[in-house]
Formats: sequence, structure tokens, C-alpha cells
Amino acid sequence: MRLSFLLIWLLVVSACTSSRQLTPLGEVPQRVSVDVQETNYTIVGSTDRDLLEGMRIGGPGSGWFRFQWNMRWAYDQTVLQQSSITRGRVSQNRCGINAIRITLTFRSTVPEWEPPADVDPQLVAQWQTFTDAIRLHGEGHRDVALDAVRKIHRELELLETEDTQNCTFLQREARNVVDEIWEEHRQIDRAYHDDTQGGRSQGVVWPPRSTGT
Repeated sequence: MRLSFLLIWLLVVSACTSSRQLTPLGEVPQRVSVDVQETNYTIVGSTDRDLLEGMRIGGPGSGWFRFQWNMRWAYDQTVLQQSSITRGRVSQNRCGINAIRITLTFRSTVPEWEPPADVDPQLVAQWQTFTDAIRLHGEGHRDVALDAVRKIHRELELLETEDTQNCTFLQREARNVVDEIWEEHRQIDRAYHDDTQGGRSQGVVWPPRSTGT
């Protein structure tokens, strides 16, 4: 007899809160999908101080920008019941994992400014550099999430070949694997935030240092 059923969990991480396109995602495992979307909030003004005040008022939460990622994962669990040759009855269950499916969602919120016609061109260039730096910083958070997904997929695949006493044990093992990797990458994400000073070392600074205004 062969049975199968679906197991689904949802894990969420919010990265630090803070026009460049994200770099390519690179290779992802089969049945892994990645959904990346950016949302903008509009600010107005013609000076660096105007833009700073606009971000202070309109920014998400307590910051100028925000990056969030969450993961939804599932797999089919198969149960193969083996019959004893001598007694003709079920004596052992062998459980396995297959068709691992993971969806990674990455959402960013970034300020958007439409410069007035008479604005200083230098301010326009500085703003572009600033928002490019925000997106560069976001890519680092995104890549941590992608690394977590790749490792989770790889480790779950290893559980497919293990014989277990019952299927509940395999479910618990799978959940433990995912939780451990998830927590590991939460720590990596925090370290990235600290190492980049929340993006400041990458250029996420406003007003621009060069103006001194």
C-alpha cells in the first residue's frame, strides 16, 4: 500500500528597515520559486532636507526602507508498508520525502522621488546613488534568504533515504532541520545588518555626506 499526504509550514523573517535593479538570483533547486517585488512610497521636495523629512514622515515603520522575506515549504510524504513474508501482515513502515516545494517571497519598500524640473542636478545624482545603495543592501538580505532555501532543500533531500519507525518521526526531523537552518540564517542576517551598519557602510546615508547641509 502506498499513501501520500502534504505537509506545509510557513516561516517569516523581517530584515532591517531602510533605480537599481536586483542582480540575478542565480541557480535555485527544482520546485523552488522566488517572488521578488518592490513597493515605493512617494516623497516630495527640492532639497536634501525636504527629502529627509519626507522619508521620516512617510517611511515604513521606524525606518526609511524595509526588507522582508518569508518562506513557505511543503513536501509529499510517502508511506510504503512492507508485508512480512512468513506472516503476511504489515510489519514495518518506511517513510520518505519527495517533491519538496519551497516558495521564497522577498518584499522591499523603498522611497521614490520625482525631482522638480528646476531642482539641482547634483541632488538628483545623489538621490540616485542613495537609492541604489538601498537596493544593494537589500540584495544582501535577499541572498541570505536564498542561501537558507538552498540549504533547506538540500538537507530535506537527505531525509528521503532514511528508514524510520513511523512517519511522525520523519515529520519531526524535517521540521527540526528547517528550524535549525532558519535560525542559523536569521543570525547570519543580523550579522550582515551589523557588519554593514544597516547599509550605511554601503552608502545608505542621507543627507549626503558631501553636502554637509
